[in-house]
Amino acid sequence: FCFAPALFISPFFRLFSRCVGKPGSAARPTMDSYLKAGEDVALPPGGFEEATLTSTTQDRVFIKKRYGFVRLCLKYGVAIRPVYAFGEGSLFNNVQGLWNTR
Repeated sequence: FCFAPALFISPFFRLFSRCVGKPGSAARPTMDSYLKAGEDVALPPGGFEEATLTSTTQDRVFIKKRYGFVRLCLKYGVAIRPVYAFGEGSLFNNVQGLWNTR
């Protein structure tokens, strides 16, 4: 998995990531090196916004207009396989409202 570089600032996230298999940064140079080496990459696109917009009554998806990973996949001939997990909003409750401030 590749996550936002800002998450690696947290010592807790760095420790967690080392315990579960060392996920990498989603920064372009890092993803470029993974794909160049022929490694498989998983990229969760929703980020913070999608994590905070969860609802137990409906599924919500937040995808920013970022297509750099598509260009990298085309460059290295890697197939893109979109995956969606249904029922993820039922895992925990989240405060609803104040959408514009998130």
